[in-house]
Amino acid sequence: MLKYYAKWKDLALRTLESEVLNVKKCEDAELVVVSGMGGSGIVGDYLSSLADETGKYPVFVVKDFSIPKWIDSSRTFIVSISYSGETLETIKAFTYVSDLAKCIGVVTSDGKLADLAKSYSVPLLLLERGYVPRAAFPALLFGTFKLLHEVGIDILPLDIVKRSVNAIDIDRAKSISEKLASFLVTSKYPLIVAPWKYRALAIRFKNELNENSKVPAKVEVIPELFHNDIVGWEQKKFADKAILITGSNSMNKELVEFYRGFLEDVGFETFVLKLEGEDYLQELLYGTLCAGVASVLLASELGVDPLKTRSISSYKKFLGKLVSSA
Repeated sequence: MLKYYAKWKDLALRTLESEVLNVKKCEDAELVVVSGMGGSGIVGDYLSSLADETGKYPVFVVKDFSIPKWIDSSRTFIVSISYSGETLETIKAFTYVSDLAKCIGVVTSDGKLADLAKSYSVPLLLLERGYVPRAAFPALLFGTFKLLHEVGIDILPLDIVKRSVNAIDIDRAKSISEKLASFLVTSKYPLIVAPWKYRALAIRFKNELNENSKVPAKVEVIPELFHNDIVGWEQKKFADKAILITGSNSMNKELVEFYRGFLEDVGFETFVLKLEGEDYLQELLYGTLCAGVASVLLASELGVDPLKTRSISSYKKFLGKLVSSA
């Protein structure tokens, strides 16, 4: 599994050179909706966070079988993302909007979703095959950036997106990842804490621990956690280990340090993950690689296979039967 993460930089660069098929401009779009699940859907969370900073387009994320009825399809670009192309929730959402939406695009490697994109002649970016979705994160993220750019929508200028690939440095990330894995090896239910700006990264970290390491985890977001979660630790009965994510913002640093002190007072062991990078996207990419590699190293320490996700496979079989019988 580690070999996939080691190839992230090259995968990102190749994806940015990929061709988008059936390009149709949608420059009058005022809203971007990202439809996807799991390792594909997390791309929507990242784009939403980035859009909060750039202010160009609001990005709404859908992780369900349909698109909310309030969305005005005449001024919305909807991008359906599924690495396998066989994610039933995303396929259902696509069929729900395909006859309504003025602008829709697809990012996938294959499968039914690719077939639907071709049949409706919508913008389509085909990704390299041979990865599990969570390990194909750079392809999914940079592929979506590329597709959006080709239809006339830039969440970030493409030159900034291309430059950000430099933050994907496996050698730099691995030293931190080794420390993270060592820190987490005795944890039963780790806590991932991040300021609102880095909420997508915290969710991604949790998901990597879930899928690769087979470890449950909890996410708390600053400052919202100070209005609820913090009280839950007062009894000092549930302390475990906490990873606190921090970036360059001075106020967020102070809030992270305040919570770190509180958590240690109630019995937590803490680890601060300091993000590195020249800009926001680079910080996210650096943290994402650190989290992914750490989860694979932790899987090795725990003696579990990071590739197998038996419970997800069981759910997909159940869902397939449920949909076919409906």
